[in-house]
Amino acid sequence: MKLVPSGALTCPLKLVLVPVAVIGCGKTTTALTLQGALREHVGVVINDEVPQGRKSNKLFVQRCLDMLASENKSIVVLDRNNHLEREREQIFRDFEELNTGSHKLGNVRFVCLDFLGGKSPRSKDIWGITTRRVSRRGDNHQSIKAISDGDQYVKKIMGGFVSRFQRVDVKREPDHFFDLVIRLNVTSDSNSSLQNAIEIYGKVKEKYPEVELPQCDDEQWRRSFQQALDFKPTFSKNMKKRKVTGEETNGSSRSKSTKRDIIQMLRTRKERHR
Repeated sequence: MKLVPSGALTCPLKLVLVPVAVIGCGKTTTALTLQGALREHVGVVINDEVPQGRKSNKLFVQRCLDMLASENKSIVVLDRNNHLEREREQIFRDFEELNTGSHKLGNVRFVCLDFLGGKSPRSKDIWGITTRRVSRRGDNHQSIKAISDGDQYVKKIMGGFVSRFQRVDVKREPDHFFDLVIRLNVTSDSNSSLQNAIEIYGKVKEKYPEVELPQCDDEQWRRSFQQALDFKPTFSKNMKKRKVTGEETNGSSRSKSTKRDIIQMLRTRKERHR
C-alpha cells in the first residue's frame, strides 16, 4: 500500500512492516534482530507491551507513527500476529486516521511479512515447531506463560489463533493495500529467525533502494540475533482476565460509515498512485 499525497515525491520513504503469523513463529526475535543490526533505521512496536484498554490498538499505531516521524526511523515493525483480516484493516484504517498534523508522513508503504509463507498453521510441522518454541521459552513472554499457565492452557490459546487464522490474499481487501509481501519460513532450525531477518533485509534493499540501508556483515547479524534471543520482557499482560483480545474489542464501537469512508480513501489513494 502507498500513502502518497500530492507533493510527496520529495518526502522520504517510510516503511511499515506488518507480520502475519501465529504464536511461536519468531516475530519478536526476527524484528529485534533487524533492529539490532539496523538500529538507526529500524524501530519495533511490540503489541504485548502496549497497555490493555479500549484504545490499545490506536496506541499501537500511534507508537509506530511516533517512531517514523519524531524518532525519524525509516522502517517500523508492528510486532503483532495480525492473523485476522480485520486486524490488518485496523492498522490501515487507524494509520490513515492518526497520520495528521504537522508531523504527517507523506510517503508511506506497507509491507507484509508472511511468516507462514502461504502454509497452513494447522499443518503438523508448523504446529509442532511453534508449540515446542513456546514451551522452551517458558515464562519469558509478556502474555503467554508456558510454565505458570500450564501446557494445556497455552495450547488452547495457540489453537484459537490457529483456528481463526486468515491467510494473506492480495487480490482482496484489506491485503490489497500491501505494497509488497515477503514470504518467510518457520523451520525447526535454531537460526530460522536470523534467516528471516536477513531475508527481509535483502528484499527491502532490493525493492526500496531509496531507503539506503547500510551493509551488514555476518558478525553484525549473529550479534544482533543473539541479543534478540537474550531479550527479557519487563512488561506483562494477564491473558486470563481477557474475555477477548484487545485486537478484537478495540474499535468495535466505531460507526460502520466511518470505517467505509476511511477504507474508500485508502482505495482511492492506491488507485491514484499505482
